[in-house]
Amino acid sequence: MHYDPEKSEYVNRSIIFKNWKEEAIDILGGTRCGKIPFKERSSLTPEQLAEQRTIRCYRLLYGLLSFKGTKANGEDHEVANLPVLWRVSGTAFAPVGSALDQMKKRKKHPFTCKFSIDSKRQKKGGNVYYTPEIAVDADANLEMSKEGVETLAVFQDIIDTENNEVVDLYKVAKKGKPISSDTDTQKVVDEVGDPIKTLST
Repeated sequence: MHYDPEKSEYVNRSIIFKNWKEEAIDILGGTRCGKIPFKERSSLTPEQLAEQRTIRCYRLLYGLLSFKGTKANGEDHEVANLPVLWRVSGTAFAPVGSALDQMKKRKKHPFTCKFSIDSKRQKKGGNVYYTPEIAVDADANLEMSKEGVETLAVFQDIIDTENNEVVDLYKVAKKGKPISSDTDTQKVVDEVGDPIKTLST
């Protein structure tokens, strides 16, 4: 997703992809929202590097959240199996990836595992920030209930709807972009001028 700080909005986004082998086409007719791999950035100008920092890869986690908390009035409150989408980037990207790797090493399906999430206070210079700490209970052996299966289907529908929209916008954007031969032809026409006017006058 590409965030434009001047417009205060996201101006580009790609499909939701499940692995790095998929081509992350975006709504402006490109891929990866123009994100360039770190190893290829040495020739970029400071302005281009600044723009690269506004294009971020997000990890999306869909699941069911349960927790105990306290309301503003001090009353205890409990939430159980609330369908959620957790979108992470930056300092949260690696901890989430590490938790998922633990699950994969145990050859467990994510919906049979339980993830406990806490936060850790970090400080760098004068900046204070928090990173997630995730404990994985791969032996929870949670069973998928009928409601859980239905929720999973809803999650997939959301992903499919989002991706179909991105694909449609990608195709529209590609149609609006001239191919190289069209560009060359237009350049010649611009240099020669309007053939009708040339012949008449």
